[in-house]
Amino acid sequence: MKLIAISFSAIIIYLAVMSAIVLHVLNETRPMWYYLISATLFVLAQLAWFLLSRVICRVCHYLLSYLPLQVDFLPSELKSES
Repeated sequence: MKLIAISFSAIIIYLAVMSAIVLHVLNETRPMWYYLISATLFVLAQLAWFLLSRVICRVCHYLLSYLPLQVDFLPSELKSES
């Protein structure tokens, strides 16, 4: 949990520094929109990764545990190749 807090703090500090540079030093507003859009997309991607990882793991666990795997043809194929 500490790692998430440190990462979140680093993101906030980065956005604050970049917004100060872009808005006050460069006197530009257009790049600030790009930074805000990229920050929003980053947050959405991290949220999707966090929420979907459990679903993907459950589906993979179900597929590997309960569905029969048809791998009995592999040894015969490997023998015929040699």
